[in-house]
Amino acid sequence: MILWPLAVPLVVYGASYGLAGLVGLAHWSPGGGRWTTGTQIALNLVVNLSILGAFGTFTALGEEIGWRGYLQPRLDAAGVRQSVAVVGLAWAAFHTPIIVGAGYLETGGLWKSIGLSLALDLPLAFVWAYGSYRAGSLWPAVFFHSFHNTISQWLFPRFFAGGDNALWLGEGGILPVTGYIVVSVMLYAWIRGRGESWQALSQRALDDSC
Repeated sequence: MILWPLAVPLVVYGASYGLAGLVGLAHWSPGGGRWTTGTQIALNLVVNLSILGAFGTFTALGEEIGWRGYLQPRLDAAGVRQSVAVVGLAWAAFHTPIIVGAGYLETGGLWKSIGLSLALDLPLAFVWAYGSYRAGSLWPAVFFHSFHNTISQWLFPRFFAGGDNALWLGEGGILPVTGYIVVSVMLYAWIRGRGESWQALSQRALDDSC
């Protein structure tokens, strides 16, 4: 319920910022260089992660009730092909007005922002839906959403100078988007390797929820 949703974004953003550090796009700078002791770092981690984790889980629940709690299972129950892609496209469309109005995921151009948002939402829709179906519960998607937001929007940008480089880093930069695509492809290959189909997985989850 919690470990996998926590581990995946940590690995994706850890690898992204690690690679960015190797090529000079980011470097270690806790709190913009203001957190200079272990005590300051630990205190900021405990306080901020506690607040963001609780608040983020609450807000993620509101969104996930709609996407993974209602739309995804309704599409699968209706036999809609490529249902995950449909949800991902709808989710990206939902984010587009925020991108236009508030510069969310701003990468220096509107169409780059929209394209990267779509490239991010599609693999996330697959990974998060799989987590919920496999567990037979909405909570894995909620925790994925909450931990993803906290890790991508606060944790790594707060500890690395250059983390606000939205084209390559941030929440939906090229490096983390690529990481999530790799995770989704590996997950799909693992599912197929087990001889499991999305239809069978979703049907089992829907039957268990009845």
